[in-house]
Amino acid sequence: MGIGELRLPLRDIECHPANVRGWVYQLLTSDAETARRYNEYLIFGSEDSSSEAREGLSIGIRDIFFDSIERLVLDWFDDEETPSIRNRLLEHMAHNAQRYPPYATPVMDIYRTANTGSLLRARIEAAARSTPLALDLRKMALQIESEDLFARMDRPAKEAIKNQHGMKQRTPKAASTRLENTTVRANAAKVLIVTALPKETAAVKATLDVRERVGVVDDPNFYELGVFHDEAGHERAILLATSGMGTLNASALASNAIRSFPNLQHVIVVGIAGGCPNPEKPDEHVRLGDIVISDETGILASDFVKETREGREIRSFPQKPSAKLLGMANHMRSEAILGRHPWRDIVSSVLKDRLPDYRRPASETDILHEGAAVVAHPQRADVANPIVHSGGIAASDTLQKNPVQRDELRDRFKVRAVEMEASGIQHASWAQGKDVFVIRGICDYCDDHKSDVWQQYASLVAAAYARSLIEEMPIEWF
Repeated sequence: MGIGELRLPLRDIECHPANVRGWVYQLLTSDAETARRYNEYLIFGSEDSSSEAREGLSIGIRDIFFDSIERLVLDWFDDEETPSIRNRLLEHMAHNAQRYPPYATPVMDIYRTANTGSLLRARIEAAARSTPLALDLRKMALQIESEDLFARMDRPAKEAIKNQHGMKQRTPKAASTRLENTTVRANAAKVLIVTALPKETAAVKATLDVRERVGVVDDPNFYELGVFHDEAGHERAILLATSGMGTLNASALASNAIRSFPNLQHVIVVGIAGGCPNPEKPDEHVRLGDIVISDETGILASDFVKETREGREIRSFPQKPSAKLLGMANHMRSEAILGRHPWRDIVSSVLKDRLPDYRRPASETDILHEGAAVVAHPQRADVANPIVHSGGIAASDTLQKNPVQRDELRDRFKVRAVEMEASGIQHASWAQGKDVFVIRGICDYCDDHKSDVWQQYASLVAAAYARSLIEEMPIEWF
């Protein structure tokens, strides 16, 4: 039986008994590809409060290996107090030391301090069989066996070796090491994803393969360090933060983030927005569930206005988004013409395993109005998948429910989506020389019929496109 047949929502795994959790962790590690896909749950399992559940995970990972598992194993090994689980982790390291050479150090250290002829030594030797480490272990065993009797019986010296290599106080060091590693990786991150709402943040989190919490002294923001693993085994680390609604909140978050993490180069705004439909021009017609990305048209602060007797005049000039990410987006558009839509696979995977409640609403709920009248959508060949539109993004602190103003933004500034954060992030990032790019899932039409029905799905398609965009970025950028 595989994890697909289990029919147990992984997000609820902590609600089940320890023995069930242990078996689930074993299913998640049935092979390397499955384990890598569910790496986030493996991290959760390594920190499970039950030794029975952790035991199941330690059994599962013995014979598998994938990029990034080494960090999980080493951190877990430092923290683990249950001997049987530590032994399983040692077997994993002995078996895979050729793939990840730093594994050899703790294996050799523990092997050196174990008693000659002990079961622990036998297990390590069996795990390392047919690997280069087996020869090193044999050499070490012969060296120890040939030592002078009195030297081997020098207990104080032997205890000193054990304290140095196998009996140290692990928890403080492990916590310190994990914190240091997370901080180093966060400081090296080049991409910041900003969301405004918890449902948007959840969608982005669901696309991550690994995530860890990050805090910075004198920075009120809460960050998560996330990792995407691509098919080639490369890692792309990003930071994720939630600003809250509005341009001022978004601007404050971006300013603090760029100060705390000066290596950031690209700020990507991800979440939901109102769309600007145009049924008279089918190629420009934005529908619920579609994706809108910023293009050369720019990001417009639509609440920077002048009020006169004659009316309201927008005084803002659109600011262009990141040239590099525009290039990546154009590359993805050309790939889409060839039939490659990676964000669709990401959406399907997240719906299946992590956020089933974020599924696409029925097409019958996508109703466009003009006043009280219902307007027919132009015919579309594929109504089950989102279309990606590029155009202007309008942002203000005003919740837009005025279709007249919406259409004016569409016709005058080529705006395709209306939201509440991008201009604040654009101003803060521009002031510090950072790039900004906007990705929005469309959840309403900026009119009186606005509702929350499409918000979760719109959040997910925006998050999926964001991951696809980041995975298209050359690994050298990271």
